[in-house]
Formats: sequence, C-alpha cells, structure tokens
Amino acid sequence: MDNTKEATEKLISLYRHDFLNILQVVGGMAQLKKTDKLMTYIRKASEEVQQFGRFIGCGDPRLALMIYETLLENVAGNYVLQITGTLAVLPDNVLAALEQTLQPVRALLEGLGECTLSVAINGSDSKLQIYIINDANREVDWQPVLEQAQLHGLQAEVLAKKNELVLYLDKLGPASEK
Repeated sequence: MDNTKEATEKLISLYRHDFLNILQVVGGMAQLKKTDKLMTYIRKASEEVQQFGRFIGCGDPRLALMIYETLLENVAGNYVLQITGTLAVLPDNVLAALEQTLQPVRALLEGLGECTLSVAINGSDSKLQIYIINDANREVDWQPVLEQAQLHGLQAEVLAKKNELVLYLDKLGPASEK
C-alpha cells in the first residue's frame, strides 16, 4: 500500500475494532461479577492497546500495516511489539524489499505453530528485529529469509541467539539498484 493516509486509516480501524472487543469482554466480566479476573484483564488489555498505539505511530504507517498483515494477523500464539524512537518514512524500494523478505518469515511462523513473536522497530537505528520463541525451543532456520533479503538488496543478519533476525531499513545493497 503506497498511501500513508490509507495505511493510517486501516490501522486506526483495526485499533478501534480491537478496543471495542476489549470493552465487550470487560462488560461481560462485569455483568458476570468476575471481578477477580477483571482487573487482571484490564491491565493486560491496557498494555496491549498502548503497545498497538505505539506501533501505529512508529513513523511509517505503511510499514506498520505491512508487519501487521504479514506477521501479526492470525499468528498462532502471542506477539509482543516494542517501538523505540520514530522511523523516517521509508523509501518505496525499501518497503517493497521488506515486503518480499517478510513472506518467508510468515511461512516460518506457520510451520512453527504456537509461538511467541517479538517484533521490535528501532527508529533511531532504522532496524526491524524479529525474535521467535517456540515451545520446542528449537533454533529457527532463517536461511530462506536471509536469501530473500539478499535477493532484494536488504541487509539482514541473524544474531547470536539464533532465533533473532535483524533487518536494516536505512539502505539497500546492489540487488535493489537493478
């Protein structure tokens, strides 16, 4: 999606939908007088709403929407978002390279099944970090993702933890200049 306004509107719609779902659950718990669970749920929901709000404000709503639609939507398990700083609006070629690079990440997630996905956007360093924790605690095979990144000129590396991938969003290599 090229238009930042359209991406922002779609993200806000998703945000509103999730918030309304939370309010329905809170209302149901209150009606059933499940006050012991209600405060715990409210704290958790509040954290999630704040987290998603920071995600929307990462600096490039097109990137946030792409990450949501490619990785977070319908993920089997949980996800955690960490946003530090604000990204500059990414050039279209970086966004296109990232879109292609994230496809094998989605396939990886589907193959793992239940897992926790951590997505961190660091605006000051222009990088996207993806960390996967799976129940079997087995190493993640990032090779298809690294190959896609290289094919599309996006710099990427796997950190020593083996389950963490870093994608650098501030420059593309020779493959993107074709």
